[in-house]
Amino acid sequence: MVVEVTRFLVEHQYDENFIEEAITKIIAYMPKEHANRDFAIGFLHVIRNEDIDLEDGYKVNLLLHAVFKDGKPVDLTPYEVRIFEVLAKAPDHMLTIEEISDKVWHYKQDVSNIRVNVNNIRRKMGKHIIENVKGKGYRLNA
Repeated sequence: MVVEVTRFLVEHQYDENFIEEAITKIIAYMPKEHANRDFAIGFLHVIRNEDIDLEDGYKVNLLLHAVFKDGKPVDLTPYEVRIFEVLAKAPDHMLTIEEISDKVWHYKQDVSNIRVNVNNIRRKMGKHIIENVKGKGYRLNA
């Protein structure tokens, strides 16, 4: 339910004309004994507050652990999404390899593994999206 409703919301860029339809969709997925408008509105509020809006039409939804471009999901692996989320939470700030490793894997990760994941993100989203700060780390250009 969460994924379908959230994708609907992201695809429509939260246009107010679609909010009522989103509430109806949320209620339709709920068990009848729990289906109510207040819960649906609360759920919608949570989803909307979990977005990080970036440049070039990119949006990160922290609840779904998903990245969207102009409302369409970007095909990233779970680790690529986690790296992108970590960088998106600190836009325009350089994060060291160690910081990224600690926040994504919670232990020291091989530098080459991080580089491969960052290069995959760049290949899928454009080289400009993540800047390499030579010998230090990475920065999201958002």
